Amino acid sequence: MEGEASACGLFSRFAALARDKGFPKLAYAIRLPLALFQQKCMLFHHGLTAGDGAHCGSVQLTAVESEKSLAEILDSTATPVPSAGKILDRELTIAASAQHFSGATGTLWLHPAIRACPDSPEGPSPVCPLTVFALAHLVHATMTECLLRQHVPESLAHITIREKEILRWTADGKTVGEISQIIGISERTVKFHLHNIMNKLNAINKTQATVKAAVLGMLRH
Repeated sequence: MEGEASACGLFSRFAALARDKGFPKLAYAIRLPLALFQQKCMLFHHGLTAGDGAHCGSVQLTAVESEKSLAEILDSTATPVPSAGKILDRELTIAASAQHFSGATGTLWLHPAIRACPDSPEGPSPVCPLTVFALAHLVHATMTECLLRQHVPESLAHITIREKEILRWTADGKTVGEISQIIGISERTVKFHLHNIMNKLNAINKTQATVKAAVLGMLRH
């Protein structure tokens, strides 16, 4: 797919950056939000298999698999890259996880090169935790933004202040009539806003719209 190819190209840039920082091998896995029962997990890796360049793949998760950690998913037979999980366990000993405000979670695995330490020629080069942390969050934030545009277009929807208010009351269990009385507008206007929200979030009813908005972090202040 064009979206995955674009994300794979973006990951190649991060692979070059990681290589400059002393990590010739790396892998990144992301679990996309929204599809609560058939979540999508995507894996990007560089330097794990024969050939140059970055590689990517995706797998649709079942309800049971969605409860597993990213590491467990990659180590299963459903992983898009053969034996990727075992390669990660054996070689990429450094891992850092991050979460996007949209609900997407990701983990970056890094395999450091063994280099001479400037102060101790006989010892391995130390790995700076701050570098790992910064790289993981940079990769996750950028890759998430790229993938959400292709796979979760609802995340780009603009919800107005009034729409957000109505969604919060809906999430609190209030009916259209109760929301109308609480915020001082007609029931017809409440329904009008709910209709707009459902269109923006590609939802078939107000319940699905509320769930989507909550999962994507749209109900936060």
